[in-house]
Amino acid sequence: MGEGKRPHILIIDDEPAIADSLTMLLEPAGYRVTAATDARKALSMGLEDPPDLVICDIVMPEMDGIEFVRALRKREPQLPVIVMSGNPVGRQFLDAARMLGASATIAKPFSFDELKQTIGKALNPPAS
Repeated sequence: MGEGKRPHILIIDDEPAIADSLTMLLEPAGYRVTAATDARKALSMGLEDPPDLVICDIVMPEMDGIEFVRALRKREPQLPVIVMSGNPVGRQFLDAARMLGASATIAKPFSFDELKQTIGKALNPPAS
């Protein structure tokens, strides 16, 4: 990421209202946001305009968040991914998403501060 470049976040959620509200929160906070409602399409979009971070829902039709993380990890092992879910079934899979390579997980509903902290940690992981 070059100096002064706004980090690019790709949001994937099958509910457009959630993707839109996250976009409206993150853009004024200094991020460039691309939203997608289909994880399969988002995988191909990511190649055209690579994001610095992906925020992905777990429970989605076509390709769920777990499948997305697995496919993304094969292609982009270092790209930070935050997996989110507000669905009680989806929440059970947050730990699995982390084991498969998600950088962080977050349960909906979450506060904007919680989201900003999670994004900050994912974009700037502590040196190991």
